[in-house]
Amino acid sequence: MFSDCLVSMSPSDEQAGVLCFFATHRWVAYEFDRFKGRQMLLRTGECSCWGEHSGWDTIGSLHPLHQRRAYLHVRSRALGTALTAETTPGPSSPAKLSLRPADRALDAQHWVYAQSLLRSRVDKSCLSVIGTKASVGARVALWTEHGRTHQKWSLNENGTISSHLNRNLVLDQRGGSGIDRDHLILSEFCAGKASQYWDIEAL
Repeated sequence: MFSDCLVSMSPSDEQAGVLCFFATHRWVAYEFDRFKGRQMLLRTGECSCWGEHSGWDTIGSLHPLHQRRAYLHVRSRALGTALTAETTPGPSSPAKLSLRPADRALDAQHWVYAQSLLRSRVDKSCLSVIGTKASVGARVALWTEHGRTHQKWSLNENGTISSHLNRNLVLDQRGGSGIDRDHLILSEFCAGKASQYWDIEAL
């Protein structure tokens, strides 16, 4: 029943009150058996003193918390338009990203954020910095998932989305009057630049 979770207590650990959980997803702990009593949501990690942490003497029962996949809608705060996957990337070429009128029902505007990756619902490709290094003006597009630092992002409390290649560089729109004005790029963070701020909504 609990094959995805290993609860490990050696005799020495038990004396110290150490309880470790290794899980592929979150679990709900119940104070008593048969899923009765108070409940607590558990996360992967180690609790050095379960009694002090929970106020319980023991865990009566456990079951996994099943959650449907949450998709995100990423909108430009300045324009109200949404991050949209335009095409499917080839094996060695990026695919275009754009900002289009927001449509919450459009799959191309649905994103999953997990392990610092922003993944498109359409084809599972990821938001990626194109090129060998992060620099001001570097293009951002879709690329087949590889999970390296070029594809890792932080969704910051101030509304910016920063690259793990350089935390001072954030997702921005190129702007201007050229044919590439709609391209997404990395820019140095500027608090007064509205195009660097994004609203993230769970669908």
